[in-house]
Amino acid sequence: IEVGTTYTDEGATATDDFQGDLTASIIDTSNVDSTTVGTYSVVYNVSDSSGNLANQVTRVVEVVDSQAPVLSFVGGATITHEAKTLFNIPLDVTATDNYDSSIAVTSSGTVNTSLLGTYTINYQATDSEGNVSDVVTRTVNLVDTQAPVMSIIGDLSQTIQVKSSYTEQGVSAIDNYDG
Repeated sequence: IEVGTTYTDEGATATDDFQGDLTASIIDTSNVDSTTVGTYSVVYNVSDSSGNLANQVTRVVEVVDSQAPVLSFVGGATITHEAKTLFNIPLDVTATDNYDSSIAVTSSGTVNTSLLGTYTINYQATDSEGNVSDVVTRTVNLVDTQAPVMSIIGDLSQTIQVKSSYTEQGVSAIDNYDG
């Protein structure tokens, strides 16, 4: 049975050559814990009115976890990041599972902060029973939104004599992406 579901025993039957149907007299013992993955036994015993014991029978119940974790983003599936700034892969992805309370999420993919474009980061998780989640993908748009900064070379204010020549000292410009 799947972990977390209700176990309903199917029971057993018993007959005796002399007394006939003894099914109602069967005593069963069960250690099935449907909240914990494992192998459990249900043991059936019965005796007739003369005290003759039947050979006990045992049902083996496997409690399994066959459901994969489910991933979801805490933030959006698409993010925008400024070029040429430190980028750490966001781990704001949650994994929920029907059995495990804590599941590690792994990521793969890279973002080249020196090159504008669209990148993808893939996330996946595996639970303690080896069930692997579907891959969820985050899109990272690497952009340059900062304007260049210009600076005047030389003095901001200059005085020259009338009819003399003027030599422009120019300006410099620096940009976070283009340099």
